[in-house]
Amino acid sequence: MQRLRWLFLVLYILLVAGLLALGLAGSGGWELWLFVAGSLLTQVLFLVVRGNPQSLRPVRSRHLVLPAIMGGLMMAVLIGGLSIALMELAELEGRSNVVVPIVLLGMWVLWAIVFCLICRPVSYLRAVRRILCSLVAGSILQLMATIPSHFVVSRRPGCLVGMGTALGITAGLYVLIWSFGPGIFLLFMLEVRKRHAGHCPSCGYNLFGLSQQRCPECGEAFTFEEVGMTAEQLGFRRSAS
Repeated sequence: MQRLRWLFLVLYILLVAGLLALGLAGSGGWELWLFVAGSLLTQVLFLVVRGNPQSLRPVRSRHLVLPAIMGGLMMAVLIGGLSIALMELAELEGRSNVVVPIVLLGMWVLWAIVFCLICRPVSYLRAVRRILCSLVAGSILQLMATIPSHFVVSRRPGCLVGMGTALGITAGLYVLIWSFGPGIFLLFMLEVRKRHAGHCPSCGYNLFGLSQQRCPECGEAFTFEEVGMTAEQLGFRRSAS
């Protein structure tokens, strides 16, 4: 796992460096620089949270508003790209200038609220993982819909056919690649959490306040010696016999 994490990190650095090299070579222009900067900025904002994430304890949902907003933005990109592709498939491209911005804004707000709700009250890392898994799954489902649509539309006669579906595919791939950076961060931080006192030695789950010596996340039994804390320090609630 350690080698895999470092391999992913190297691939991510090469990906960002490659895009920046294209910008320096003049192949992408200022649009590429803006794209790379925007992608990195949204990734940073997604991983920034108020409070003390190093404590790895459950945090209140309002402390996860910024990650939820960034996750909602990426989900809106997915749904917006899907809307453009499906509208071209249904030959409704003329209405996309009105419909797509409304869909983007509405989905952004809706998914930001959804992510806030599903992340309360959990640890910071678990909240990030939930949002990230939702984005990866959404990207895959979106691509499963837009790629076949592109093949259907591209067979039609006419000029510039398939542009909408190609844009939808681009949106799906963008969110999938965007998730790469936060995903690497999650891999490294989960390894740190596994070594943190008071957390499951198997998966790193926060064991504070449990009533049985079994991790509710992965189901593994544990001893207080393994987690480096006493029952009193963990706030262990002994069940009535």
